[in-house]
Amino acid sequence: MKCMIFRYNSGMDEQRRRVHFSYWLHEGVWCYRFIDTGLTVLGQLRKTRSADVIRGIAERGNGLPNLEAKLMLDYGINQGKGGLYLNLTPEQYARLL
Repeated sequence: MKCMIFRYNSGMDEQRRRVHFSYWLHEGVWCYRFIDTGLTVLGQLRKTRSADVIRGIAERGNGLPNLEAKLMLDYGINQGKGGLYLNLTPEQYARLL
């Protein structure tokens, strides 16, 4: 007897782009950048003074799908460096270029 596994995949998932979001604290300023799956840096290095901006980017970019991801984001912010994958819509991706 064969077992068949089907994966449900909505059309919305196919349109999203996976991008790595890395962030670090440097002399009191949070620096961050976005890197495409092809290791291409998207846009310029960006800076902010607030860790809340880092959290907001992770939330809006669908990078916090579960509690573990949220805890890892908090851990990275407390350590002063970290990264996670975002699943961006085509509009969000276009704004990075």
